[in-house]
Amino acid sequence: MAADEPNAVFAAREILGAGGNAADAATALGFALTVTFPSSAGIGGGGACLVFDAQKGAAEVLDFSPQDPSDVGHAARWRTAIPTFARGMFALHAKYGNLPWHRTIIPAENLARLGFPVSRALARDLSTASQTLANDPNARNTFMTNRRYMMGEGDIVKQLDLATVLGRLRGRLPGYFYSGTFGREVVVAAKNLGATVSMEDLRAYTPRWIRPKTRNLDGMAIYLIPEEVSASNGNGTGAQVVGIEVEEGMEKYEPSATGYVVADGNGNTVACALTMLKPFGTGLMPSNMGFLLAPSDSKSGTNAGHLGGMIVLAGGSVQFAAASGGSGSSAELERIRRLVLQDGRELRQNLVSKSEFSDRGRAAVAGSSMRAPQINAIHCPEGISQNASRCKALADPDGYGYAVLVGTEG
Repeated sequence: MAADEPNAVFAAREILGAGGNAADAATALGFALTVTFPSSAGIGGGGACLVFDAQKGAAEVLDFSPQDPSDVGHAARWRTAIPTFARGMFALHAKYGNLPWHRTIIPAENLARLGFPVSRALARDLSTASQTLANDPNARNTFMTNRRYMMGEGDIVKQLDLATVLGRLRGRLPGYFYSGTFGREVVVAAKNLGATVSMEDLRAYTPRWIRPKTRNLDGMAIYLIPEEVSASNGNGTGAQVVGIEVEEGMEKYEPSATGYVVADGNGNTVACALTMLKPFGTGLMPSNMGFLLAPSDSKSGTNAGHLGGMIVLAGGSVQFAAASGGSGSSAELERIRRLVLQDGRELRQNLVSKSEFSDRGRAAVAGSSMRAPQINAIHCPEGISQNASRCKALADPDGYGYAVLVGTEG
């Protein structure tokens, strides 16, 4: 597996080590990222996952991208998205998971309750993209030190309110969040901040399973998260996502989306992309909830809405899988796939060369939070089912993530 934040990878590794499958680990990794990487993932945000079921030999996409509210309301100060993450993760686990639901949330709950050291990845976002946290005192207090500075690498973050929310999701299932007493508490807390979260929207929301974008090339079957999933505006159509051009052929995006990929020894593979649509969403943290709300996509003014995921099969077995988020991510996924699978270059070599390329572009926006799409990938030259021992996992060198094969570091 590979992701942009190490603490979350370690949490998901526990699940694979305990006998969980790719969907179990992907669920655990997603929840862990809501704790350790809130700039790009959160219960108040959403995402999409591309899933390959090795037993059925079939792939499909789960769309739980952030949705616009149905009614802003006259008193709303902040137009915020419907929180779609929890129901999306539950749908993924319910259809493909093996371990009990509660087991997949425990690692994230422990991280929130017991605390974790701020990773270099989160510290970078806190230093360059945390302006929106000024919108809310709860958010500021969560991520600032006693000296009133944003936390840096190695500082310990404890999120007891978020741990309580995760515990309730663990014990009562997400339906309680979307239609029960818990949901009403979320709505009241959000509306006290002037946000547009409503009970009607929570009750009505369901993620959707759709067909992936598919193409065949040189004997390979390539599955992709389709473009219409990206930046969904609440009615299933795709909003226009415009990149910021800083160098020919390259687009930049703010750190508000993240991708991760997980595969198990049976060949089951999940490639997910999560987003808060803007760095740390709106910066609004409803009282006693511990999670940030994402902005309504149509009003977010962001170019980070794209959700990129790719799984490539050769001979019926997964040979390559990768995920990323943000403008330009699909083009970057295709470029890496072509270099690795068609030109025969090493995965590490290509991601390192990509990192050097993006450094030049980053120089054009020095001092800002903009950066190139980060790619996390798995490459199995002979296919996972044929020879999993030759698989390699790699987190993008342009970031500070982590990749691991269970029992062997990638």
